[in-house]
Amino acid sequence: MNRDLKLRQLDLATSEMRNSILASRLAGTTAARLAAGTDYVSLEGECGNQVYRAFAPLQQLIDFWLGDASIPAEHIDRDIVEQLVIDAFSEQGLPSLSEAFLWRGVSGFAREDDFSTPKVLFQGGPFELYLETLPKLLHAPLSLPSALPVDVQWVLGTVTLPASSVSGLSRGDLLRLPPSGGVLRSGEISLFSFHLDGESLMLNELDNNGGDTDHHDNEGEVETMASPALEDLPITVSFMLRKRTMRVADIAAMQPGMTISLELLSPQVDVIAGGARLAQGELVRIGESFGVEIMKTTNESSDSGS
Repeated sequence: MNRDLKLRQLDLATSEMRNSILASRLAGTTAARLAAGTDYVSLEGECGNQVYRAFAPLQQLIDFWLGDASIPAEHIDRDIVEQLVIDAFSEQGLPSLSEAFLWRGVSGFAREDDFSTPKVLFQGGPFELYLETLPKLLHAPLSLPSALPVDVQWVLGTVTLPASSVSGLSRGDLLRLPPSGGVLRSGEISLFSFHLDGESLMLNELDNNGGDTDHHDNEGEVETMASPALEDLPITVSFMLRKRTMRVADIAAMQPGMTISLELLSPQVDVIAGGARLAQGELVRIGESFGVEIMKTTNESSDSGS
């Protein structure tokens, strides 16, 4: 029996834009496309030495600049209305998204291809504002949950050996560790260097190459890693479609190529990290692939229960 899971179909570009917006933790923003049949002014702004394109509805900008003296944009010649927008921007400017974002000027009107991709829509201001991409500097501060599990490795060191030596290793051989000390790592990120000190490990400051600096005799000289790097720590996340109790005989009978009935499965997915459930989501289709849309996090669950 063929059974279609009837998963919701999501647009890949919109999903990626939504993810970037949610990661920014900015209130009053959503993913949206420019509305067909509406004229939009194309603007340029600068944030962190990078140029960003933005769009605002022509009529809303005219209303913002002219106030009670505003007139319908369709009653004005195209060349005249473009000059009106340029002059109004030069004289009055526009409210900035933040202190880090500076407007540079008007660059014309939205083109046909500008309507095909999702934008970051800022709502709640004097006019709708669509940003092509979201600058990192506009992201709200991130507060990491202290109980989030992270895998770390205490690496004593690395040595380079010829293949003949590696293949010839046998019981009783001794390998000399490098004198530079070890490194505490999480994935590809180095957190601290360390050295053996009696029966303990002494943490040291990393040098510029991610290795050990001179050993510190004074514990007060030990420095921790810069806190922003915590955001980049690798965390292994698993997506569990269903937990099911099976007989050992049934598992032993499984072979590659066998099919498992989906009849009893639902689209609900548990998002797992370090053996703990971080969130619940829904299995969805994104183009030709699959994804999981987060529906509820453990923080939301604990808040509702308190």
